[in-house]
Amino acid sequence: MSLFQDLNQRGITGIIITHEAEVSEQTRRIIRIQDGLIVDQGEYHR
Repeated sequence: MSLFQDLNQRGITGIIITHEAEVSEQTRRIIRIQDGLIVDQGEYHR
């Protein structure tokens, strides 16, 4: 995760797909997808 955080601080956007809450809690934004549709977006951490 530190590599992704470092790249993001440099202005590079990365996409992480996970089922792990511990991983998603370290991100700046969460977009939830269910059955191929966006069901929730815009949660910002930090």
